[in-house]
Amino acid sequence: MAIVTARPMPDDRHPEPGGWNRFVVEVEDLVSRVAEMKQAGVRFRNDVVVGLGGKQIVLEDPDGNPVELFEAARKPGGFGGAFREAL
Repeated sequence: MAIVTARPMPDDRHPEPGGWNRFVVEVEDLVSRVAEMKQAGVRFRNDVVVGLGGKQIVLEDPDGNPVELFEAARKPGGFGGAFREAL
């Protein structure tokens, strides 16, 4: 899945043609995963952003390409996971 964003990063970088498409990797417990990756030296472009659909953060791979980590919002009673699987 490739995603294009219109929001600037905290350092005020704005999307550029051909430069902000990225892979999205869905993870469980995003906050813990980010903490582990920061300790390992992974460079992040922003902090965790929380929205209606879940939490996300953008990291850079060793070549500077953006990769988004995403944790989907959970509905009470587990509806969120079942809903995503049905899609």
